[in-house]
Amino acid sequence: METAKKVRSLWSVILMGVMGLSTGMAQADLIFEPNEYVVTIALDEVYCPRGDLNGDCIVDLLDLKLFLSKWPNDPEQSDADFNGDLRINLSDYNILAKNWLQKKSLLMINEFLARNNTIEPPDPNGQYDDWIELYNAGDKPIDVGGIYLTDDLDAPLSQWWQFPTDQPEITTIQPHGYLLIWADEDTTDTPGLHASFQLEADNGEDVGLYDSDGITLLDSISFGKQYSDISFGRYPNGNNNWRYLGVPTPGALNDGAYLGLVADTTFSVDRGFYETAFAVEIACATEGATIYYTIDGSAPIEPNDNPAATSHEYSVPVEITQTTCLRAAAVKAGWKSTNIDTHTYIFLEDVIASDVMNTAITQDPIYGPQMRDVL
Repeated sequence: METAKKVRSLWSVILMGVMGLSTGMAQADLIFEPNEYVVTIALDEVYCPRGDLNGDCIVDLLDLKLFLSKWPNDPEQSDADFNGDLRINLSDYNILAKNWLQKKSLLMINEFLARNNTIEPPDPNGQYDDWIELYNAGDKPIDVGGIYLTDDLDAPLSQWWQFPTDQPEITTIQPHGYLLIWADEDTTDTPGLHASFQLEADNGEDVGLYDSDGITLLDSISFGKQYSDISFGRYPNGNNNWRYLGVPTPGALNDGAYLGLVADTTFSVDRGFYETAFAVEIACATEGATIYYTIDGSAPIEPNDNPAATSHEYSVPVEITQTTCLRAAAVKAGWKSTNIDTHTYIFLEDVIASDVMNTAITQDPIYGPQMRDVL
């Protein structure tokens, strides 16, 4: 069978399985091209430049007026939140300005993963590297040979990574197809395409896709902090709305998107040493989020975001009357939950009375009274 001849490595088999079967699509929906790193999936999505708010696929004065009408009071998940940080601010304005008078592009950055620990498939050498996915929204093949991809838009052209110009078999993206680039700083690695940079997951950065003239910006993404094994991509696929994707889909239809990120929990009383009882208020700025907490040091939520058996649903301030390890997390259906925040409150009397303390000292008529000052 001709298609079977194209599957020349275990990596290719894994790649195809992840790309196709994980999406729940029928086999007939997938077309495997001669380039084994490209999968074609028929889509009807239309992409317009980020900053286009009225749907005419050009960023102009009409979009600026719409943006100003939404800034800064539009609710979360606004279409004017171009960088997906759940806020409308100068960062979004800068994106609109950067794309000023930009028109519809058929080649786009569609998804990326900046902190890859376990997401299949690994690169052809078995390493779990960062990756960037390009998408061809047009009806004709696009050879990206000679095009530039960079994570430093201010660096000189000589420092940008350029797609090879002599390998059309791996740089050509079929209509409505995908191309995966490994952002691993290992340009000599083969097979596949390996960029000269890695993605900055902790602080975020800008990634730009430029035409072969090194001047024409084809697409760009400005992103913030990224999370382990959670990608960031257009949702719906090929669209202008960016979201965190709980199920990364390299080379396939973007799916499994989070509706947003639940804001971190905050505690009214900070961790530390205390002598008298008090109450702690736990809050979360995300409307509709539920807070779970524990007072025994255990995790309040399971890895699947379900409340743990030892947790309590927060409704009233938590009374702290003795040494306590208070842990909390907030969840919301369809949203990425918070991490678990921990505050430990230590009461000196509990420390002095602890079994680990030497009673010969703590109960000594001379040294015992000095314990409080020492602690």
